[in-house]
Amino acid sequence: MSRPRKAEDPIRWPVPCARCGQHHQIVVRWPDGGICGYCYQQAKRTRGTCACGHEGVLPGLVDSQPTCRRCSGIRLNVDCLMCGAEEELHSGGRCWTCVLSSVVDDLLT
Repeated sequence: MSRPRKAEDPIRWPVPCARCGQHHQIVVRWPDGGICGYCYQQAKRTRGTCACGHEGVLPGLVDSQPTCRRCSGIRLNVDCLMCGAEEELHSGGRCWTCVLSSVVDDLLT
């Protein structure tokens, strides 16, 4: 579950987000424009099937439809270093499943 959005601040952040149109800090520039932190997190967590048939993370938007990294031209690291799965990464370049597995292994040894 994501945190509620803070009130937008057009004085501090005069350029609106290309996705939501609100005035929050721009954290990344993608082909569709500057993306705020809220939309960036949402994009990393969007999963499904792209029009090209790719199943996994769909961070891009083309014609208001979610698209994969290749179709949208977005460079985003979502590949787990431990298992290779395409997931949101937690720490050390690892997905939540691998992080939890490591914690359990450490506790049981």
